Amino acid sequence: MTQRTPHALISLVCALMGLVFATPAIAQPYSLPTERCGDHFVVQAMLNDKGPFMLVLDTGASVTVLSEETAKAAGVKRRISDIRMGEFHATGRIRCQVHELEHLARTLGTPIDGILGHQVFHKVLLTYDYPASEVRWGFGELSDSDPGVAPMSKGKGPFVGALVGDKKVNVLLDTGSSNGLSLKDLDEFTYAFGPVAVGGRMRIEGLAVARAGRLADDVKFGPFVLTSPIVRDTPQNNLLGTEILRDYVLTIDQQRGRYRVVKPNGDPIDESLNTEPITEVGLVAFPTTEGLVVHRVIEGLPADIAGFEVGDRLVMIDGDEVMDRGCRDMDKDPTALRVCVVERNGERLELEMIPAVVVP
Repeated sequence: MTQRTPHALISLVCALMGLVFATPAIAQPYSLPTERCGDHFVVQAMLNDKGPFMLVLDTGASVTVLSEETAKAAGVKRRISDIRMGEFHATGRIRCQVHELEHLARTLGTPIDGILGHQVFHKVLLTYDYPASEVRWGFGELSDSDPGVAPMSKGKGPFVGALVGDKKVNVLLDTGSSNGLSLKDLDEFTYAFGPVAVGGRMRIEGLAVARAGRLADDVKFGPFVLTSPIVRDTPQNNLLGTEILRDYVLTIDQQRGRYRVVKPNGDPIDESLNTEPITEVGLVAFPTTEGLVVHRVIEGLPADIAGFEVGDRLVMIDGDEVMDRGCRDMDKDPTALRVCVVERNGERLELEMIPAVVVP
């Protein structure tokens, strides 16, 4: 953990875009009070001196999103006037939106109160140290001469330029995505396999069937070369998510438009990266207050073979209630047997399935 220095009499006030950051003047990193949920970081935050609330740190979110209950408890409508997270303190008119987030909480398997937009950290360096399970912030800047540093593209978020074969694309570094590389125009590229339907994709706006395939071309951006990677579809921005980032240390310098990705020991990445085959069960389910309701079963995949039907309500997975399975569920072996309990026509049935490779 990062050592913290007392700073009761030391503060620095920086103003930008209507935000004021009351922070220590010493240019050293400080740890945010976070918990790890799979490959996501959830930060404990005070909003308008109310809370604490648990917010998912999401570089892919241009604004902060709060649940209806959280917004009401914190007295928030369209703006947040004060955010505190450990030593980090921001005041001003911080934009936010209010959405129903119960479906995202049930997908994660743990309660969340909102999603913290990346713009809150515009004036500081923010480091996601996945190997250490820690998020740090501090003042300073990334230099072009530092190992692993590359420029970001223009856009509302940490976008980086990439080459898919000889096609130029912009990719958003998205700590809120649990996938690897996702592309919005999936059918415009050449594939070694697929793309095929693999399951469901959950976003704030709802549920959709997800497709994936393995590209025939390599993908190059910044320090990364992804060798014929597996890609998933996405409805809006191209994304690079935590399935790839989780092995490295990511630092974002929004103010100067730079980012750095290095190995845990600080060395630059000097090898090509391979993405693992996708294992899925082929179940598209929508989270509700009463469990996961099956929306679609993909023919020929494990859920279909196990006997799942559209309309089934999934209430237990491996002995845990759907909402109580917690973040530990994300750490399970993706190829392990899953024992599920569903409700169908007033009866409870136990169904077993083993995830299968759907994109080799």
